[in-house]
Amino acid sequence: MTRRRIKQGDVYALPVRGCEWMLQVVGRYDRARSWVVRVIDSRPPETLEDEVKLLIATLTETYSVIITRLELDESEGLVFFLGNAPVPEKYKDGVPLFKSNTALMPGDSGRKDPTRWWLSDGTKSWFVGELEKKYRSLPNKTIIPTSVLIDHIDRGWDPNWEFNESADSPFSYPAIPGDQALAERKASFFLFFSRKEDAVDAATAERRELPWMASDISKDAQIDEPAVWTLVLSSAPERVSDLAEVEETLSQIAANHHGEYDGNQIPI
Repeated sequence: MTRRRIKQGDVYALPVRGCEWMLQVVGRYDRARSWVVRVIDSRPPETLEDEVKLLIATLTETYSVIITRLELDESEGLVFFLGNAPVPEKYKDGVPLFKSNTALMPGDSGRKDPTRWWLSDGTKSWFVGELEKKYRSLPNKTIIPTSVLIDHIDRGWDPNWEFNESADSPFSYPAIPGDQALAERKASFFLFFSRKEDAVDAATAERRELPWMASDISKDAQIDEPAVWTLVLSSAPERVSDLAEVEETLSQIAANHHGEYDGNQIPI
C-alpha cells in the first residue's frame, strides 16, 4: 500500500483510553527525520468542514512532541487521518523552539541538572546552561512513538513538572500493571547515516565499546528526499550509569563512520 505524503496541517484522531484526542502536524523535525505534532485535548470532528478547520487553529495544544514514525502509525491504525487544516499563526514559519536536558541530578528524583539545558530549532542545537524563565514553557524535545505518547496521556503526563513546585513526578496517575507500552520502555540513542554500510560498521563498533546495548538499523525513505539509515541503540535505563560518557562514545562512533549522533530518549 502506498503511504500518503504527510504535510503541515494534517489532522489525525488519536484513540486513548475512553476517548479520542487530536494530533495536528506542525512541521518536519529534520534532525530526527520525524514530525512535530500538536497534541490537542479535544474530541476530533467527524468531518473537517471549513468552519471546523478554522476552529482547530484556535485550539491550544496540551503537548508538542516529535513523533518518530507517523507514516507507519497511520498505516497500522494507531492514528486516523481526518484532513488538513490551517495551523496557528506561530507555526506558519516552522516548528517551535524546544528545550532539552539529559543531565540528571544525583539520586532517584529524575530531576535534571538546572545548569545543563539546551535549545533546538529542528536543524541545530545550542547550549544555554541555566534556563531563563521565559524559556521554561517551551516544549521539551520529546522524541517518542505514538504508543508511548498514548501511555503518557493516560498517565497524566506533565513535561514541565520540574518547574511546578508542588510536583514530584512527571505523571499524575500511576502506571497500569501489565501495560505493554511500559513493558517496552527503554533508553534509546539515535545515530543517522547516509549509507547503510556506515550504519552497519558503526553498529559493529558500538558492540565493541558498549556490548550491553541492543542495536537496530532501519531505512527512512521520504518522497523526494535521499534515504537516511537510522541506527537505534537501546538498553534498560538503569544500565546507563554515566550518560555523559555514553554520549561522548556514541558521538565519536558516529563521526568515525560519516554519521551524526542526535541525542537520546530516556524514560523517567
